Amino acid sequence: MGSQEITAVSLRTADSIFDEIEEMYEQITRRAYEIFLKRGGVCTLDLEDWLTAERELLWKPDVRIEEQGDHVIVTICIGSVRPSDLQLLVTPQAMVIRAELESTAKKVFRTLHFPRRIDVNKAGAKYCDGDIILTVYRSSPWSKHAPGEPCTLPALPQAADSCICPDRCTSWKANRCGRPRHSR
Repeated sequence: MGSQEITAVSLRTADSIFDEIEEMYEQITRRAYEIFLKRGGVCTLDLEDWLTAERELLWKPDVRIEEQGDHVIVTICIGSVRPSDLQLLVTPQAMVIRAELESTAKKVFRTLHFPRRIDVNKAGAKYCDGDIILTVYRSSPWSKHAPGEPCTLPALPQAADSCICPDRCTSWKANRCGRPRHSR
């Protein structure tokens, strides 16, 4: 078995993935309209036209997400796509991976929302054996706290036996300020 070559992958950070999604939405909309016109303009299959356009234009790579302590590991199976062709955009809540494929008209495009808010300054990506491995760390509001310490999350109206903390502990008591304090 040969050795696996690990290559660093560049990534961009931003506040939102809205622009990338809107650009792809417009491309799919144009293609769906072309399909609609090709069918003679019968408007009862608009969803089918959209799904056909999406299948023609996009390849969505498989993604696996694992939470491990204070970080999240996202594995994106890109197969034979060259890592240098990929654009990886990371925001505190989500990420987008995209690329233009030379061998086909399809584009790599996949969005993913993180299970926790992350610190984009601590994000790193590498390529290994057909996978992009993105490691992101929870941002400070989601960091773990010791039992009995005040939770940094805002208090929300909820049942007395529920908890909004990412630790998902079973009970909490309110501090004087109304924020939950954990008891285990």
